[in-house]
Amino acid sequence: MNSTAMKLLNSVDKPERLTERQAVIARKLAMSQMNENHSIEQFCKANGMSTKTLYAWKDEVPEFEHYLNQLSDAIVPEDERKAFQKIKKKIMAIADKKSPSEKEINLFLDTFSYVAEADKRERARALGIDSGNGNTGSDNMSIEDKKNVLLKRLKD
Repeated sequence: MNSTAMKLLNSVDKPERLTERQAVIARKLAMSQMNENHSIEQFCKANGMSTKTLYAWKDEVPEFEHYLNQLSDAIVPEDERKAFQKIKKKIMAIADKKSPSEKEINLFLDTFSYVAEADKRERARALGIDSGNGNTGSDNMSIEDKKNVLLKRLKD
């Protein structure tokens, strides 16, 4: 690990709730994710842990995921951020094209998938088939209930 990256990683405060092992793994994982050949399985094997443990930390310990994100953000080089912003502007221009190609549409949707997901949730809420927590209601509404909600909206 180069000294600049190490300084940047060390500048991020470790949450109190994390164990020292979790903090070390988060720092190593942040660096590993910068690698093009990054693989969770290989990372876990190299660090003597199971993927199940890593995913449990990510799912059940919010501080771990938050710390990992802070570390990852801290070590992204500024020139790469600038390059990404330039490319992002070009991808944004695809939305204004009269007839974008299928590849361009897929590139746009892949890059801005979080916007597409937010739009889906918003439409589901507008149709009354979303519980409001980002869940499309499949856990708490039967198909029949969803159908009734939609039919009611059509009548209104």
